[in-house]
Amino acid sequence: MVLRASTREILSHPREVVLISLFTSAPFLSIAAGPFLPRPLGPLFFLAGWLLLGPVLMAAWESSLDVLEGRQARLWRGLRQHLIQGLLFFLLNALAILLTMANFRFYVTSPAGVLTSPLLPFIPGLTLGVVFGLLWLYVLVLWGLIQLYAMPLVLIRRVGVMEGFRTAAVLVIKNAGFSAGLMVVASLLLGVLLLTGLGVILLAGGTLSILTLNATKALLENT
Repeated sequence: MVLRASTREILSHPREVVLISLFTSAPFLSIAAGPFLPRPLGPLFFLAGWLLLGPVLMAAWESSLDVLEGRQARLWRGLRQHLIQGLLFFLLNALAILLTMANFRFYVTSPAGVLTSPLLPFIPGLTLGVVFGLLWLYVLVLWGLIQLYAMPLVLIRRVGVMEGFRTAAVLVIKNAGFSAGLMVVASLLLGVLLLTGLGVILLAGGTLSILTLNATKALLENT
């Protein structure tokens, strides 16, 4: 149902999907171009891309929500409106990912004796450090699933970023199978678009935003 509704909306609004996707691609292109540009432009483009990533994505998702609800997409207005909130969204995500990866690396590579002692003699390599590392890897996967709903929730319910993360976590836990399936579909779609090269620039942002917004709306209606 979500896939059907999303496909219908994408085919009904091709111009908006392309515009939103181009807008979404801008910070990624800026980050990618940074290392190849001479100083001082290179570091400036690289830093600007990272700082604008959250606000641009939030403005793009806001515009897709406008399209779904029959309004005109407002990309630049959305960027101004969500500049601070989008930056906060990005910073919290970056902090969570860095902390999770640091914990994963610590437990997997730590030389501490208590972490390197085998837990079960008949499973070589299974140590307490590996178990804790796998738990942190699970946390990273869970955080990835939360991203499917966090930004849509902030925009649909007009709540703060922290409330969006909290509610998204609840939706993931209550709808684990649906969330895993949605992540697979989104990943496959993004993978196919990446293989086409230009397709990821012209279609990824608009397509994924409509898909995740429709999925979030469907879960909220059934909650």
